[in-house]
Amino acid sequence: MTRLGLKGLAAAFFSASLLAVSSSARADSILNLGVTTGTFGETAPVQTSGMINGAQFTIGGLQPAGSGVLQSFLRIHSNGNDTFEQGYNTDAGRPLDDVGGGFTHSLRLLNDLKVSMIGGQSYYGFVLDVNQSNSLPDPYLSLVSFKIFQGDSGSLSSFNSTTRTFPASDAALTYDMGSTRVDINYQISSSGSGNADMFVFVPTAAFAGKGNYVYLYSAFGGNGAFPPYSQTDGYEEWATASAGGNPGGGGQDAGAPLPRTAWAGIGLLGMLAAGRFLHGRRQQVA
Repeated sequence: MTRLGLKGLAAAFFSASLLAVSSSARADSILNLGVTTGTFGETAPVQTSGMINGAQFTIGGLQPAGSGVLQSFLRIHSNGNDTFEQGYNTDAGRPLDDVGGGFTHSLRLLNDLKVSMIGGQSYYGFVLDVNQSNSLPDPYLSLVSFKIFQGDSGSLSSFNSTTRTFPASDAALTYDMGSTRVDINYQISSSGSGNADMFVFVPTAAFAGKGNYVYLYSAFGGNGAFPPYSQTDGYEEWATASAGGNPGGGGQDAGAPLPRTAWAGIGLLGMLAAGRFLHGRRQQVA
């Protein structure tokens, strides 16, 4: 099979598998993506994907990440011993807990976001890489707020961290995770900053007619060892992503991982192909 054919097959399996998992999920107050149930107060069943207000949140594979691999547009790291961190991407300095140095900057809808087709619907994708300490319960981290806004300027600094919104005259709300909390276990993906930890796919229809500059606001942390789980180590960073794309870095897409169900299907196809090859060889020998 050609490389192009294998890539298309992988993308198809990703789309089918993600749709199958997320279509049965519903928006609960907690989406648990890997935290052991009951150990430190967790009560939600562990999942690999879930739908929250129309957006798909998913884990399920290993994707290269970390400095120099992901081309981040937002990097967040709280100061001192603060267990809560929040930030949004902008060209206007370093608001809230943003990290500068080129890791946080404006994002343009028509130039920077990548379209993914999943189950016949188009999405814009985002990938998250987190950094946590490795001993329990420190690998657990809670995403407690995730919002997307759009405006006509890439240098907004008018975000209100109390109400978690921009003035209506500056930016329009595109997506809001609401009161749902997403709990992440970064040991599943990497035990470090070398692999991505979560992907979010937001329907492209939500972005229509609201401005070309996209602002992603996210907040992490809370109550230490008990949910919502606190940040315990380095920065968290966001980059754009596309389902079935190429590895991130060097201006390429940050490709979403194939879920285990997809790998199982690809493995089955491989075994079938090998069986047919051996069958043909036996017929030639006979």
